[in-house]
Amino acid sequence: MRVSKRYLRRIIREERQKLFEDSIDTELDNLRDNIHDDIEHIRDLHDDVKDDHEEELRAEKERERHDESRRRAPQVGYTQLRRIIRSESRRLREGKRTSRLSKAQLRRIIREEKRRLLRSR
Repeated sequence: MRVSKRYLRRIIREERQKLFEDSIDTELDNLRDNIHDDIEHIRDLHDDVKDDHEEELRAEKERERHDESRRRAPQVGYTQLRRIIRSESRRLREGKRTSRLSKAQLRRIIREEKRRLLRSR
């Protein structure tokens, strides 16, 4: 039997249409079968987003607490530290102490004065 081009094209078109319909039916069946898994996946995603949001809120509160604690502590400036050092040096000289201050002594004096200033505010 001889097949013309027109007839061959028609056969191909019909077969293609059948394949397309079959693939749509198969895809719909797969979607119906997996709908419960998809719903569960969406719920899990919702829970993850909720957890992430709560974690961001906690981090923001922690950042605010950290910033607040930084604001509360008064800063002792450079000029204040120089005044403290000068006054301590004078006090030591007046106490008939003629030796110079070591770095460790100076650090101790600065720490003590800084604590005293922070307590007085």
